[in-house]
Formats: sequence, structure tokens, C-alpha cells
Amino acid sequence: MCAVVLDERDLLRIGGLLVALPVLSALLCALSLLRLDVTRSVGPQPLAVGDAAHVELRLRAVSRTPVDGLLINDAVPTACGTATTCVVGGLGKGDTATVQYPLALGLRGPHMLGPLHVSLADPLGLVELVRTVGDRTPVLVRPRVEPLDCESSSGSSSSEDRAARRGTGQLSRAQTLRDAQLRAYASGDDIRTIHWRSTARRGELIVRTTEQGHTTGTVVLLDVRRTSHSGASGQSSLERAVSLTASLSVHLHRIGIPVRVLTTEGIEVASGEAGLDQLALLTPTDRADLGAVFGLVGADQLIAVFGTLDTAAAAALLEGHAGSASAVHLRPSSGAAILRTAGWNTVDGSVADAGSPLLPSELWSALQRNRTAGR
Repeated sequence: MCAVVLDERDLLRIGGLLVALPVLSALLCALSLLRLDVTRSVGPQPLAVGDAAHVELRLRAVSRTPVDGLLINDAVPTACGTATTCVVGGLGKGDTATVQYPLALGLRGPHMLGPLHVSLADPLGLVELVRTVGDRTPVLVRPRVEPLDCESSSGSSSSEDRAARRGTGQLSRAQTLRDAQLRAYASGDDIRTIHWRSTARRGELIVRTTEQGHTTGTVVLLDVRRTSHSGASGQSSLERAVSLTASLSVHLHRIGIPVRVLTTEGIEVASGEAGLDQLALLTPTDRADLGAVFGLVGADQLIAVFGTLDTAAAAALLEGHAGSASAVHLRPSSGAAILRTAGWNTVDGSVADAGSPLLPSELWSALQRNRTAGR
């Protein structure tokens, strides 16, 4: 405009060039054939909460025209860290480039990585186009499994650890918990078979029948009721309960004790390593009672992992299970005292700092101490 007013033709040419450059740069970027093959691998597998994992991106140029100065950004969910941005140099046809970045696995469950966003700029830096390249990659993060055999740093076991291992050995050698059933007293039954706790509750004589020699195992009951848990993201009591359940299941399976994992929804999860993928996919349910577990536990030794347990749920547990039992509650629970009075071994996990991980090894040691004291 100044060139027109001042009748300066040279200035007019410069102004026209400056106006045309962004338009020409935009056309050049839009017409450029940015074609990339993208492969994404995540390792080391399997992935678990707290593991040090990484993503490897492999880019291969398949377009005829070379590309230079690519700014790439791979989308990462918040539960797996933050998005990574880096610059990739010139790529001619058939050239490849590899980019690695770390993952911070903070929450179990299924997650999606990607897609890859590639920014392409013209040589003058006037125009930048962002394109989405490649597909998304699913990843499954398992709950954290912590070892339950604790030894001191000097290599010698503490007295509590030795007691825990003795209790574990007795479990593996004498896992003869009765395949018990409760029924009404009949004339001729041995008075020693009377189950006094059930008798007091029902108001009639109840006896326990057993099948001698039938070896049973341990049931780990996981509370997945939404109303039982609190907290957000990886620090919720549900995530701590799932981690503890996974640790107990893997540990018992490794030392040869038959173990079943049940949820309060009545879903049975595979034991040991085979069940970790299933535990990774568990979600809380809206069911408030424990009716789904009645008849599934049987007379196996029971280790129940709860968020919070009210008095009604505690009474239902006592009515539905007559064998040896322990319970861990990760939130203050009014029903814990009822279980303790009825002979259950209880561990209060609510005293742990909600901002730090709850160590299953400490709970296991406490369970073993309570189990030994309860004999």
C-alpha cells in the first residue's frame, strides 16, 4: 500500500513477494507427499505397574520426494506418562529412522498409544502442517506383583520372616482344610463335630461334615464393589486391593498351594501368572452386597481383600463361610471387629499412607503372625 501511494515500483515488488511467499509455502507443503510406514513396539513384555518400559518407533519413508525436518509427537495416555516430541532428520525414499522414549506405567488396565502426529514445515518456516500417521497400538498393563518372601538386607531372615515362612510351609504341607458342609444335628452325630458359631447364630445344633483326605487350597476373595473403595487413579484402594490379590495369587501358586481367585461379583480369575491379564481388566461394580460369593468359597482357607466392610457384609461373610479365614481391609471398616470376634485373622491396611504403595509383603507377614497367634 505504501508502494502504491509513494509510486515506488521496487517496494511494490518486495511487498508482492512477501505476500506470495506464505501462499506458495502453503501450497508446497500441501502438495508434498508425506508417506511414512510407522511400526511401534513396547517392551519389555509383559508390562506391569511401576515397571521401566519403553516405546520404539520405526519410521520408514515410502514417498519419492525426500522429507526433512520432521517434528513427531506420539500420543501417550496420562496413565502411561507424557507425550514425546522429537525431531527426525532428512528421510529419502526407503530410509528409516528409529526413535525411543520411556513410559511411566502408573495405572493397570488397557491403554492405547498413538496415533503419531507428524509436523512438516517449509524451508522458510512460514507454514507448518500437522498430519496423523500410522495406527494406534494397544497395551495391557498388569497390576503390580510384589514378592511376599522378605529377607533382611544382610541375607539373614528376621524372626517375623522366619515365622511367615514356617506358616507358609505348614500351609503347603498341611493344606487339608476340610471340604466342609454344615447341616442340622442328627441323632448319633459326634458332639465334637458341632459347629458352635453356626449353632449360636441359627438357634439349633449344627454339625460340620468333612471328607477326610480331600486336599483343598486357598481362596483369595477380591472386593470389587464400587461403594467399598475410595481414592483416585493409581492411589485408590481398589488398585491396592488388586495388587495385593495378584501378589497373593502368584505367591501361593509358585509355592504349590492350590489357589482360586474370586471377586465379590462371583467371577473366578485364573491363579498365578495366568490370571494377571484378567486382573488387569477388572473394573468396579455397582453391586453392594456379597450374595454372589455364597456357595463359591466352600471350606477352603479364605483370604479376603476388602476396601471397607460394613457390619451387614461382615455378618453375611460369617454366615456363608465356616472355614479358616483372614481378611485385609484397606479402609476403616466397622465390620472388622465382628470378623475378629468370630475368630478371623484381620489386618488393618488403612493405616498405610494412601500416597505411597501398600506393601503386600508387610501384610503377608502380619497375616502369618495373626494366623500363628490364632492357633
